[in-house]
Amino acid sequence: QNGSVRREPILVDPAGQTQIIRRFDRSGAPIGARSLAADPGGFFWVAADTGLYQFDGAHFHLFDQRPVSVVQATTDGWVWAGGKDGLIRYRGGQHVEVLRESISELLSQGTRITAAGRKLWTGDATAIRAFSERPNGGLVGDHNDGVWFGCGTSICELTRSDEIRHHAGPPDGIHQWTGAASDDDGDIWAWD
Repeated sequence: QNGSVRREPILVDPAGQTQIIRRFDRSGAPIGARSLAADPGGFFWVAADTGLYQFDGAHFHLFDQRPVSVVQATTDGWVWAGGKDGLIRYRGGQHVEVLRESISELLSQGTRITAAGRKLWTGDATAIRAFSERPNGGLVGDHNDGVWFGCGTSICELTRSDEIRHHAGPPDGIHQWTGAASDDDGDIWAWD
């Protein structure tokens, strides 16, 4: 526009649509933000070194002062937060401590949550179950509601029916996933 530079942050989605991201007042914003999730009610949740925060579109509200590193929301309205102190879930002012084991990764699929720490955990707001496999890296969801993760020198799949399948990994094994994603064809891409 006549040589002027746009100063608003923008987001470009894969279809090429550009959207302006609204700026907001950072007062009260969490320090050391690690993860962000949107709940079905339209609120954003921020996992941070200084606790779990809810952003209502104008202000940040501190919900818990324990440091959390990951946050996810499920379609039934629960917000799940994990960190070195364990796994907690929140909904409508209700606060439930789920695990007292360190959690490094979370993945939500509908009402299902999968958590990784020294063990792999999966379930929903009614129950959560542990598996003996020790994940080494991130969790990736697929088109069939499966969860993929590195386990030892294999690539493991947790099926929707909670069955663990071991798949051959690369010849030198998987030491630690640093990232992974699922593409539109349903293929899992991982790198270490």
